[in-house]
Amino acid sequence: MPFPIRFGGRRLDLCDTDDHAKSHQSSIPGDSAVLEMQPSENSLAVSERLRRVSTPETNPFINNTPPMCCNSITKAIFIGVFLLPLRLVLFGPSIAMAWILCAIATTCIPKPPKIVRDEEAGGGEEAVEDDVPLAPWRQKLVEYTAFWWRLWLYSLSYHNFQVVGTPAPREEARICVGNHTSFLDIFAMYACKRFMFVAKAEVRRIPFGWQIIRAGQTLLVDRCDKKSAASARVAIEKRVRCDHKWPTMVMFPEGTCTNGTALITFKSGAFNPGVAVQPVTISYGWDSVDPCKVYGGGPGVGGIIWRLFTSLGNTITVTFLDVYHPSEAEQRDPHLFAENVRNVMAKHLGVAVTNHSYGEVQLLLRARKLHVKGRVFPKLNLEMTNLQKILNADCSVDDFKYFLQRFHEVSGSDGLLDRDEFLQLMEMPENVITRGIFDIFDVDHTGSLDFKEFMS
Repeated sequence: MPFPIRFGGRRLDLCDTDDHAKSHQSSIPGDSAVLEMQPSENSLAVSERLRRVSTPETNPFINNTPPMCCNSITKAIFIGVFLLPLRLVLFGPSIAMAWILCAIATTCIPKPPKIVRDEEAGGGEEAVEDDVPLAPWRQKLVEYTAFWWRLWLYSLSYHNFQVVGTPAPREEARICVGNHTSFLDIFAMYACKRFMFVAKAEVRRIPFGWQIIRAGQTLLVDRCDKKSAASARVAIEKRVRCDHKWPTMVMFPEGTCTNGTALITFKSGAFNPGVAVQPVTISYGWDSVDPCKVYGGGPGVGGIIWRLFTSLGNTITVTFLDVYHPSEAEQRDPHLFAENVRNVMAKHLGVAVTNHSYGEVQLLLRARKLHVKGRVFPKLNLEMTNLQKILNADCSVDDFKYFLQRFHEVSGSDGLLDRDEFLQLMEMPENVITRGIFDIFDVDHTGSLDFKEFMS
């Protein structure tokens, strides 16, 4: 029979007896009958399913920069005295020259960028698109920025910049797909040749970045807005299939930055057109700072740039793999196409593939707004897709964020729920049944629940 509880004003029905536990009545003198929890085949199956969603070994949203120690501080001071002045002399002028070339290339363009609207998706501001490619002389100016971007990366201690393979001409592959590890990825690609990008709408907030965005004829998309994604698909299809001389389009199908230890789930946007793509891998060899900008912990962009300035030397390797031509089955199924390309890239990089997605990033951003302690962040490594699939749960990212807020309101600073806090949060009375429910969720038998066990 259903066992009703309430959670945040929502009614949840848990099943006892045959569904989660086998019970029997025992007579106790002077007391009413009590339900005694006994493990059943179904409850054991539930526990086994919960164990399968234990915390993944790989967490792609943690920056691996080691903490500062005496040796690293001494080295930073030494480099700061002897190399930093020279690097600053290169840093400012190189980015200024790249910006000036982009500004000239986009000045006095007759038509301003129009706002792409998808009437079927409901209209609204979705993505920024130029009607036609830049004129040849403007394209040539943008191509000259490659030298300055490479010099700019050199000033950030990336003395060794390697390009392996050859960018395919647009006639062979109109889309390049790459792994997204750092905010430096775009500049590393710009340092190879002239590309256009699909980027998150937030890049419009970068100071003096608009001219660079325009010069790259970048499509901007709101990753959290389904309408924006729908109209971006239309714009991508238009550019890919157009005979105008657009540059090759670069897309990062992961949709967010990771630390490079795994390739997370690929979005299908780059694969919906069903055309040949060229996989590109970007690898960073670093001395003292991991350049990835992730949301699960680690230095911010300013901290990363400062530690790059005081690093002895780092490397960037951009590898253009063979063009991948989709089969008929992959053309019909963009998700299959995306998965197969991801496997090719992961094999080349020697990393795992995981079912993490941008949903985890949204959860981490919500945790920051709730002022969740930094040491709790690793416990938010969920792999939502696996959680939903294994537990057969229909739970949206908004649901995850709501439950995180409720969990954080009750849990201690260690990010754990003990039995009393669990019952308080679930608004459940304490009895044999509710204690048994807690034991089912407590997969690791520690007497407390982390957020993943709670969500399961």
